[in-house]
Amino acid sequence: MKFGKKINQIGSVFVGYVGLIGILVATAGVVTRFILKISISWSDELLRTVFIWGYFIGAALCFQEGGIMRLEFIEDSLLRRGHKTVYKWLRVISAVINAVFFGVSTCFVGSICMQHIARGTTSGTSNTPAWVLPASYGVGCLLITVFSIRDIVVALRSRPEDDEPLVENIQPDNM
Repeated sequence: MKFGKKINQIGSVFVGYVGLIGILVATAGVVTRFILKISISWSDELLRTVFIWGYFIGAALCFQEGGIMRLEFIEDSLLRRGHKTVYKWLRVISAVINAVFFGVSTCFVGSICMQHIARGTTSGTSNTPAWVLPASYGVGCLLITVFSIRDIVVALRSRPEDDEPLVENIQPDNM
């Protein structure tokens, strides 16, 4: 669990800096364009890059904290009805699907980035290396893959009686 907390802390600081940099770059762009009547050509490209990186890292952090849409309704229903073993295996299956999907995505994006690096490709609007934007998706997918593998291990190590309902004060159904 220490690993997850450390990643969350580093990611949160990163996303915070992304927001700060975005605000500063956007403000500088507005001031130079509308007050000084000059345009900073790189500001839009940097702003887009910074926000895309922040988005994918932030999405991975939301995944880690359970903030992304998942099967909560089904999970809570299983726990309310006392089907803790089914709940455990649903968690395992869900984590395996996530690990496979995001792991394959990481490999695919990695190969795209390596092709851009090998060719020295740059973006069409600036001299930014073409691998920079796809790499943000790759890093987000890699983080989600790592978190999914951790979830598989945690779910497999847990005993069904350890699982508690995700919603407090859940009353069992009379069915």
